[in-house]
Parts: sequence; C-alpha cells; structure tokens
Amino acid sequence: MASPTPVKEVDVRNLTDKMHQRALFARGYLLTSHELDAGGEFPFFGNWTRTKVGAWNLYTHCFTKHYCLNANGAHIVLIGHAYNPFSRIVDESSLLEDAAAALEKSEKAFYSVVSEWSGRFVVIVLRDKEMLAVQDCAGMRTLFYGYIHGVPYLASHAQLLSDVCDLETTPWISDLVESREYKVGIRFLPGDVSPFSEVKRLGPNTSLKYCEPTFKVERFYPSASLPYGNNEDDQAARVTKIAELLRASLEIISEKWNSPAISLTGGLTAKRHLRLA
Repeated sequence: MASPTPVKEVDVRNLTDKMHQRALFARGYLLTSHELDAGGEFPFFGNWTRTKVGAWNLYTHCFTKHYCLNANGAHIVLIGHAYNPFSRIVDESSLLEDAAAALEKSEKAFYSVVSEWSGRFVVIVLRDKEMLAVQDCAGMRTLFYGYIHGVPYLASHAQLLSDVCDLETTPWISDLVESREYKVGIRFLPGDVSPFSEVKRLGPNTSLKYCEPTFKVERFYPSASLPYGNNEDDQAARVTKIAELLRASLEIISEKWNSPAISLTGGLTAKRHLRLA
C-alpha cells in the first residue's frame, strides 16, 4: 500500500497568487470600533472594503454581501442572505425594515421577526457604542467576538481576529486538536470556545450584547417551557404547517438565485419553523 502524499504547508502570509489571496477568509466580515488598514498586505490583500456604520467600522470581503438600514437612531446591518418563508419576502432590505419596525416595539418583537427568517446571516444592531447581534437559527453564519487590547471585535473567523490582533493559541486547545480522539468525527471545538482565550463563539438562539467594555450573551429561545401537541390533530396541523414553510422555502430559493444549490440540513430550518408554527 502506497504511503499517503505528505501535505505541503503553505505560508498564507506570503501568498502571491491573486486567486489564493481572494480565497483567504472568503465571505468574511469584521466589525470593530477600531480603524484597521485593509490594504494589500496580509490578511486582507486588498480584497476587503471598509464601511463606516455609525461609530463602528465594518470590513467585508469582496464576496460578502451586506445590507444596512439607518432607522430611528439605530443602524441595522444584515451580513449574508435571508428570506422569510412566512411572508415570502425575499429582499434583504425589506426584511431589515420589518426588523427595525419590530425593534421600535421591543427586543422580544425583534427576535420574533428575525426568527421567521431562513438563510445564512448575522443581524447586528448598532447604537453609538452599544451593539446587539443575532445569527440565523443554526449559527451557519459564524460570529466570533472578543474584547481585545481594549477594543471590541466581531468577526466571521477566529483566525482572522488572531491575525489582526496577534493572538496566541491556548495551550490546551493545541493539545486537544493534536489528540487522536479529536481526529474522529466532526472536528469542532466544544461549546463557545475558540482556539484563542480572548475570543469566543456565539451559539444559535442566543443574542450578543456589547456595552463598553463588556460582552453579554443571553438566550432568547426557548424562554419558557415549550407546548407540544397532545393529540393527533395538533400534530397533523404542525406537520402541515412545516410542509408549507419548507415548500415556500424551496420556491423562494429557486426564484431568488439563478443557479441555487440546496443543502439538506437535517431539519435545522424545520426546527426553527416548528416552534413558530
């Protein structure tokens, strides 16, 4: 049996090929109150754009889509893509208007509106130096955060924050990823940890709040015991509603993109819709 070909390590700091440079942290984002140099050097390689959002700076990769709305003193940012199978609204700007109207009523109303959305996204509300952020229901659009060297950061990749802020990998994380057991199955770090002690990951169905100099995570679902159908009629009604929403999602996807690719998520979207039905 032939020996496996050894993997050649690449020093990404010295990438020269433009295609490989664009692939680094592709579709990424970084939000901070600090102003960074997003020029032609590592890790940005000139492929990122800065957008001033109130007192914050949003840096996005050239493949990253984002939408901004200024409403009643709050800046609401949607990074990624989203649609609402309940109302069949497919335009992200319209979704942000719905979120802004709900936020005027209460945070609870805001969470209820965003919970109807499907897609892969992060929604961030910015008021001066305060911030509120939530993800899609499965956390597919990752959000890492940390208060590093006296500055708040949000980013799509923990490694991006490490490269920007010159962080060192936590020793026990190095031991973990080198262990035999870690190499079996899905290679994800447990809970909200990242490879760096200064950085944590936000989980689904939780909100991230920042008020200088503190980040705070709060669970907004479930907020109480969940009611379940006690008879066949209730269960049948739920199944019918879920089927309607999944059908609407497939129809929206086929209309929203010219060449869509649908990933079978194992029911992650259905779980969010189940609780809303």
